[in-house]
Amino acid sequence: MQVYRIRKCITSRLNGIKTVGHRFAIIANHFYPLNEALVAKSNMEYLQFYGIDWIAMVLTFLAIWQIGNKNKIGFILMMCGNSSWIAVGYFTGSLAMVIANLIFMGMNLRAIMKWSKPAVVSEQQAESI
Repeated sequence: MQVYRIRKCITSRLNGIKTVGHRFAIIANHFYPLNEALVAKSNMEYLQFYGIDWIAMVLTFLAIWQIGNKNKIGFILMMCGNSSWIAVGYFTGSLAMVIANLIFMGMNLRAIMKWSKPAVVSEQQAESI
């Protein structure tokens, strides 16, 4: 496709049709006249993945809130959120999302184990108490 800029107009050849004076928006490799591209056409399905993505989002936010309050239950909530994100990644066919959330789940398991260990108190600190 060749595009020529002439006196603030755009001239292009789009599928063999010469268009002059129209501005086009490229959305997902398709050309739309700008006035059509700016009009929101909502075909969004809110329960496209059976609501699992919404559950994952809520669990993730709750987990971050609990971890911020230094509550260990946040790691368990985060692991539940990670398993939900893995399911969403499977539904969308996103291998990167599945792998990333498996790694995040392992990191959360590690954090639970580290937070569960009793603090080691040295003999000098024990004598001073």
